[in-house]
Amino acid sequence: MKLTSWLEDYGTVKAALTSNGNLSAIGNRLGLYPCLNSNPRSPTPNSVIVMATTVEAILGGVYLDSGEDLNEVRSVMAHLGLTYAAGRAMLIMVKYQYVPFPKS
Repeated sequence: MKLTSWLEDYGTVKAALTSNGNLSAIGNRLGLYPCLNSNPRSPTPNSVIVMATTVEAILGGVYLDSGEDLNEVRSVMAHLGLTYAAGRAMLIMVKYQYVPFPKS
């Protein structure tokens, strides 16, 4: 695989893994919904974006609490399915419509 092809593929996988839809799905799978404390006047109190931001905040917390150890963050990301291999598999399933892919 040429470098340019790999970079394009990597960019596509990264975009899919870090999309609000995917991060929100991970948060929902983990059962984080009851942990969210949002403004009751908000038109979408627990939206996809709020859940995605929560998952991002957890990863940021792991980074800070681990003394900025990226290996710890990578470990949590792997546990959550945020790896290159998982992203490739997800894109293949979406392409062939094996599973629904949440939109962000």
